Amino acid sequence: MKRKLVFSIFVLAGLGGLVAPLAAQHTMGPPKVLSILREEVKPARGGTHEKVETGYAQFFKKAKLPTGWLGMTAVWGNSSEAWFVTGYDSFAAFDKERTAVDKMIAGGVKAELDQLDKQDSELLSGARALVATYNKDLSYRAEVDIAHMRFMRIVTVRVRPGQGHTFEEARKIVNAAHEKANVDEHFSIFEVVAGAPAGTYFIITPLKSLAEQDDFSVLHGKAYEDALGEENRAKLRKMQSEAVIASETSVYAFNPSMSVLPKEWTDADPDFWTPKPKAAAKPAAMPAEKVKPKS
Repeated sequence: MKRKLVFSIFVLAGLGGLVAPLAAQHTMGPPKVLSILREEVKPARGGTHEKVETGYAQFFKKAKLPTGWLGMTAVWGNSSEAWFVTGYDSFAAFDKERTAVDKMIAGGVKAELDQLDKQDSELLSGARALVATYNKDLSYRAEVDIAHMRFMRIVTVRVRPGQGHTFEEARKIVNAAHEKANVDEHFSIFEVVAGAPAGTYFIITPLKSLAEQDDFSVLHGKAYEDALGEENRAKLRKMQSEAVIASETSVYAFNPSMSVLPKEWTDADPDFWTPKPKAAAKPAAMPAEKVKPKS
């Protein structure tokens, strides 16, 4: 079953903060371990897939199983993809809670989950489970108010074998320029340790709206370029050509109905995460029938 294999109990708090309880303020840092399930949905099956995923979320909430995830669907990039993301404080926590979920599922809800898995599998052309670890030294101002974010920009970078140190040195040069120019940007970098080729990194930037894409060139404008300097620009170009095989940018939209999140998160912005059902419109009153006068 996909959920019991991939996810276990957690306290979500961001992807610029996924793990650690939400306090009165909702800004927090990333988790140490990230579990990601990537599903490739068959063409024209996105709507049906969302309904099945909503069914998963509703079932887990009703059964009060100790598990959860943030569901996202692609806006740009691979438009057929859906991601389900969970954060952990350690691999030990991952394993401990996975075991707990396994026992609860075996204790009485396996048949229901098997049925959901069957429905889901018919809608997918592929799926992949990945695990990635957080690299604090390569990240920049990664703490964010994740509960009020709506999108995630994810740059997937493939680094040549043996060139990890070059990639890391390049990112530190980039971060130093960000700090010097005081760039108002927040991103976390994770290295994939299972489920993808060695040398795969995710550069993850939470976004409040797609309008922030308009600000990207401004953020990396003159102040940043001056802070970087011509020498470092040339060095970065050389490093990139030596170290990077390819990079791809995708943007994903948060989907509340496909997510199972802690109450502290959803209470931070209930209008988005747990919207109240709209009241059904009242039918228009039928006009009174006119009575013809007797002749």
